[in-house]
Amino acid sequence: MCPDRLDALIIGGGPAGAACGLLLARAGAWVALHDRGSRHDEMVELVSGRARRLILESLKLPPDAIDGVEVAQTLAFWDERPVVRDAITNPWGAALSVVRRSFDGTLRTSARAAGVQVCENSRVVALAGGPPSGAWLVTVVDSGRRARQCWADFLVFASGSIRSRSRAETDRFVGLLARCAGGADTLPPMLVVERTQTGWWYALPHPAGGRFVGYCVPGRLLRRRRIALAALLQEHVGQTRLISRLLAGARWGRVRGRLSAQMGPAAAAGVGWIAVGDAARPSDPLSGQGLEFAIESAQRASAALLEDGARAYLEWVREVTERHSKTRAAWLADYAASPPS
Repeated sequence: MCPDRLDALIIGGGPAGAACGLLLARAGAWVALHDRGSRHDEMVELVSGRARRLILESLKLPPDAIDGVEVAQTLAFWDERPVVRDAITNPWGAALSVVRRSFDGTLRTSARAAGVQVCENSRVVALAGGPPSGAWLVTVVDSGRRARQCWADFLVFASGSIRSRSRAETDRFVGLLARCAGGADTLPPMLVVERTQTGWWYALPHPAGGRFVGYCVPGRLLRRRRIALAALLQEHVGQTRLISRLLAGARWGRVRGRLSAQMGPAAAAGVGWIAVGDAARPSDPLSGQGLEFAIESAQRASAALLEDGARAYLEWVREVTERHSKTRAAWLADYAASPPS
């Protein structure tokens, strides 16, 4: 149950929401976080070296708090020959491959330990009031379908699903995701990336063994398909040169789909509210930058609430969004002009 009156109420219990709540609570704020349940339970993502540094230095979690597999190299087959990049040349150090269920849970547990009232399986169903007339009146429904209300001086939106309806999509890709176990995989833990005529692939070491594989394709390709997603994934892996060898003889798990869309602009803060993580700027989930942005946006948003207001935060979100959009547009243009043979 959440308290009746809060300094801040956070909607969304992913990394951005949990990290923001943790930082606010440590500063003395009375905070509740409502998490309706993760849709990323089986997802494996990369925590970049920079994100790991933010977790250590900003969130002040111990080095062994996050469970995962260290990823010290990237093997990329983007053009005619493979290229290996080593984390030793990265000033931030090695990345970490994590299962989102475990990663998100660790951050929520840390937020709870800092004093955040974490309300699991709880949905915010209505908002009323708010500045300048007064505090927000928030209606929530818990796991037992019981409704109650509480007041909050400030809202933190930390769920991309809440605010994405207000954005227009400018391009759309779909990531087909699956865990593969066994087979001929003898590579050390590394990120493997490869592009083909129809899309691009990546493979991360799964903390429980095997590889977590993603295949990003234009949405229109899937709309034309005449076979099941699992069959399409296994058929298209034959177009690859690295990934197919890596997964030879492997057992494929359940195939899931995840939208990867560049969204049009939307505000990241307003009077009495601020957005963090995917609610502020939906990151391409296949770019490897989503978790890094989630943690840094939580750090900067909590500072905006506690210290200097939202202007610097809004400017930072705008700069990051523009940089990401230009990089993505340039890559897509290059890809369309010269797909690999």
